[in-house]
Amino acid sequence: FNQEKRNGGEELDTGNSVPDFKNFQRTFLAVYLLCCAADWIQGPYLYKLYAYYGFSKGEIGSLFVTGYVSSGVFGTIIAGMADSVGRRKTCLAFCAFYGLSCLTKHVPNFNILLIGRILGGISTSILFSVFETWYMHEHQRRHAYPDSWLVETLSLMTFGSSVVAIGTGVLAAILVDFAPPPFIDFSGGIVTPPSILVVFDCAILFLIIAAVIMVKKWPENDGGSSSGLLVGWVTLTSNRRIWIMGIVQACFEGAMYLFVFSWTPTLEHSAGNNASDVHHGLIFSTFMVCIMIGTNLLTILVSHVAKKLEKQNPSGDDPTQLVLLYTIGVA
Repeated sequence: FNQEKRNGGEELDTGNSVPDFKNFQRTFLAVYLLCCAADWIQGPYLYKLYAYYGFSKGEIGSLFVTGYVSSGVFGTIIAGMADSVGRRKTCLAFCAFYGLSCLTKHVPNFNILLIGRILGGISTSILFSVFETWYMHEHQRRHAYPDSWLVETLSLMTFGSSVVAIGTGVLAAILVDFAPPPFIDFSGGIVTPPSILVVFDCAILFLIIAAVIMVKKWPENDGGSSSGLLVGWVTLTSNRRIWIMGIVQACFEGAMYLFVFSWTPTLEHSAGNNASDVHHGLIFSTFMVCIMIGTNLLTILVSHVAKKLEKQNPSGDDPTQLVLLYTIGVA
């Protein structure tokens, strides 16, 4: 393969070998999907664990909100920090932070669980920003693969995450069903629910495997000097469309988070005396299947409508109808 040197001595592979790309792609997707698995597998049983520890709905709400606030606050600085300290190091930090967050689930103490939620919020910010940035740098700058191959990987990330979400929901249900039954601390402590905690221990296992692959297979990259929050704020305040997009996104995310918080207690309340028979993992997987079906149907519908709009308006200057259709579909 032909090799070039970028500024700073970074080696650039311009061979564009398909087998090499596939190997590179598989290595990235293996790590990314393992980390997604560690995130998704906790979803079905997080509320149930907090409720089992005896926290009120208000206290559980505070724990959930803390995670969301942590993700929002740290999400504004994570990308710039990763550019400075290195994206691989930041991705490894994700594994460490999320692993510690899972460990806190073993302690039925509100303050400890609150720290776990803060760590979880930081981890979520890393997962949905830095991993993709690391990949794009490697794809475009180190290997100089075609941009069309980048689209393929991004599509596989989205599809793979959906498949992993479905699979981990089923896996969580199996683990909980086959885990040892709860045991009682006769010294006066709380009943420990290993059948639930095994889900969070499994997440730690996924994170360890992902970290090992990163250490062995991923080179370090960074973005050089970061433009900082000031430039971002100037861009935000000078463009009205960014504000509108942010408000729409915030409304959608708010509705989604309300659902995430409410579905477990709602189902258990509806089940009444049979609440213990509610299979949270399988229900979670069903949600994910519906999301995948809806996403594919919406993609087909939007593509069909886009072709009609293109005929009516070849210049494409007014995409309002298409955006409205997409918004209604998401709703």
